[in-house]
Amino acid sequence: MHGRLLESDCATTLLQSAGRGSRLMESKDGTVLATRNFPLPWQLHAKKTTATFPWRRSSRFPPPLSDGWGDKKLGDQLSFQARVVTNASPAISMAVTVQSTELSYGNTGDTYLFPLFYGPAKSFRAAKPGQTVTRPSLIIVPTYRAGIDDIGSRVPSVGILKDKTVAVFGLGAIGAPLAMELARNGCRRLTVIDHDVVEPGNSIRWPLGTTAWGVHKTAAIKQYVEAEYPWVEVEAIHHFVGAPTPSDGSAGDHLVLPPIIEKADLVIDATASSGISRLLADRCKKAGKPLISVFGTLSLKGGIVAYYHPTSGCPTCREFAYGNGLIEKAPGSGDRSGLQQPPGCAELTFTGASFDLQELSLEAARMAVDVLSQPEDFKESLIHTLTLHDGTKRVPPSWRVDELQSLPECGCST
Repeated sequence: MHGRLLESDCATTLLQSAGRGSRLMESKDGTVLATRNFPLPWQLHAKKTTATFPWRRSSRFPPPLSDGWGDKKLGDQLSFQARVVTNASPAISMAVTVQSTELSYGNTGDTYLFPLFYGPAKSFRAAKPGQTVTRPSLIIVPTYRAGIDDIGSRVPSVGILKDKTVAVFGLGAIGAPLAMELARNGCRRLTVIDHDVVEPGNSIRWPLGTTAWGVHKTAAIKQYVEAEYPWVEVEAIHHFVGAPTPSDGSAGDHLVLPPIIEKADLVIDATASSGISRLLADRCKKAGKPLISVFGTLSLKGGIVAYYHPTSGCPTCREFAYGNGLIEKAPGSGDRSGLQQPPGCAELTFTGASFDLQELSLEAARMAVDVLSQPEDFKESLIHTLTLHDGTKRVPPSWRVDELQSLPECGCST
């Protein structure tokens, strides 16, 4: 079997199309054998040349010793049906060999050999009588497996994410890193919801820097994730949760929330708003969907990562459990002494650092993987409480786990 391989950057296997990279591989009769859509790495965008290269399948092509690649007979074998691309600098030529190889024990698949000949255009032409014979140089272009399965195979424990949809409400200093962590680990679809924009002052706690200033948080996360983790689809929803009848005429919660929750396998609340937590918990309970709620205390001496099962305890049950002494509150709960008001900001803000907040983001990511991987082990709501301070000094992060059942004082189970 043989055919043609469409290229963009002549040292890669990608075709630049409408701002996104794709590789198209065809058989000789034009049948499309493989396509691939994702952006080129940024450093390859600077200079691109589009060309078509032939390929063929070989049953066996044993590579020569390191000093044998310059052999003319081997060069002729590698350059079958090759066409010289003269609008590149230097001129280039390439023909691709495909052969079977062992990918892992007992598992075979295709491997690709990309020999790239390069040099002045005259080095590809036959020398005229009396002229010095010049030949193009040869390099073997490195190839890397970049498919979804190739990347995900390194961490099989997160494989459950590749077919899941996770909705993340709130893209602040906890929610944004959490969304990016889920994307990095192969979550197939992310729905991100927020109404805010990235301000310069946020950068010290937000995962993206100056390139995101003034951009809606949802748009910034979507752009970054889809560029860096192209197997992830991101739906960015710019919406102010808690405004049922917005004055600007946009849709309210009663229209926006139901389709988000219906499509999601898991909902994550990173808004740090008790009111929104209760709203989402009520919606998820009615829809039969699991909810994870994550927030830090105002002093960031501790925090909470709570898992709410739709038939078990809810955020209001958690407050009753605190009041009844069934569960101990996170360190620093209710402590507003460390809040500050930055210049130009209308509200007080906490002073916690990103490296402490990320403890909460990472635990929420772990919990998301666990809940989706082993739902039978998560039939009751759980409260994971983070301690970063013992009352007198900072201490290494530690977690306490408490079960949260529906409490009669709440009545959420009736």
